[in-house]
Amino acid sequence: MSKKKQVKQEWKPTKKHLSNLKKQQRRQKIILFSSIGIICLAVVMIILGLVFQWYIPQVKPLKDTVLEVNGTTYKMNYYIDAVKQQTRDYSPQIVPYFLDPVANNIINGELTRQYAEELGYSVSETEVDNYLKDQDIKANDAIRDYTRTYLLQQKLMEDYFSNQLPEETELRSSWAMFLESREQANDVLRRIENGESFEDITEELSLDDATKEVSGELGKHPAAVISYLYNSDVLEEAIFAAAPGTHILYDAEKSKPIGYWLIEVLERSEDEENPAANVRVMLLSSEDEALSVRERLVNGDDFDELAEEFSKLWDDEKGALLEAVAPGDIGTVFDEYVFGENQSINELSQPIRDTEQSTKGGYWLYRIDSIETGSISEEDADILVYLDLEEWLKTIREDTDNVINNYLDEEKKDFALEKILG
Repeated sequence: MSKKKQVKQEWKPTKKHLSNLKKQQRRQKIILFSSIGIICLAVVMIILGLVFQWYIPQVKPLKDTVLEVNGTTYKMNYYIDAVKQQTRDYSPQIVPYFLDPVANNIINGELTRQYAEELGYSVSETEVDNYLKDQDIKANDAIRDYTRTYLLQQKLMEDYFSNQLPEETELRSSWAMFLESREQANDVLRRIENGESFEDITEELSLDDATKEVSGELGKHPAAVISYLYNSDVLEEAIFAAAPGTHILYDAEKSKPIGYWLIEVLERSEDEENPAANVRVMLLSSEDEALSVRERLVNGDDFDELAEEFSKLWDDEKGALLEAVAPGDIGTVFDEYVFGENQSINELSQPIRDTEQSTKGGYWLYRIDSIETGSISEEDADILVYLDLEEWLKTIREDTDNVINNYLDEEKKDFALEKILG
């Protein structure tokens, strides 16, 4: 008897099974989407972190415009490169003092290029490349522009301003020395009249290093050169206004490396380890002035009133009073008097000469030997074309048609400094 063939019964999920399967599929989807969401959120957080902690504070400011000159803009990264280039030979402590001058140099450089084009002068990329190659300099845009400005200014002086100098002009041969007082100048004049040489007395007494270095002989020059070489417009104007002969002239703005103290010690500390003193002082321009003021004090004039009128050291709140002065605060000669062992209290000093101090005002003793018309020397021509360039740069900078914007506030300067010193 044959066996009956078994028929395999088809399995069908129950409603319960289907319900569980759908729940499992939903859980898997939730887990999948949650994982994707977490990953996306992490990516977003990383991107946001980069944006807020790196791009916005560190990268984006590099693209900010910091200077604008007649439509030409300069970004922060350019400015940073320019500061680096122009401070490369200086210590990091000096760099902050260059932030504003470098910005002005960028502005002046762009104005030079713009206005030079109006005169028909420019510097090609090839000229810049050749100069940088000769100097073995690796250049970015800031260095290239700095080089271009330098070459352009040289070209303007050599080809433009030099051609405007006259073939001949008035030349004056002169001598000069700078002295501390009229009395001293009169005394020197008498010595010269008695046969002493101008050269020897200048080397002995002149308080101006430049005239002392040449023994008083300024040489033969056209107008404007004396002022440049000896830093005195007053002397320049006098030499080109006076007749031949010897003259005396007061110069109120000329500085000299000397001053004279009148000191009265009011109180001095008994602490030998921490010495200090309260003093009334005047710093005067010459010994003659100091003697004259001292005489008035002895005759009863008010110390503060005279100090306000004559002293180079005056405070609107404390007047002539210096409180708690310690050794080393002022200078060697000052300390020797104030902290000397035998120094009396409330006693007015004689004039004390101090070559560590600087005061303004003095007298030029100058002599004009000759006045003639002649050609300008090569050295003087170089000075004159440089002065003409400086005057031209000043004129174009002051042109009211310029549109110049400087956006370098303190925050931007701090950012640049951080990148530079990094």
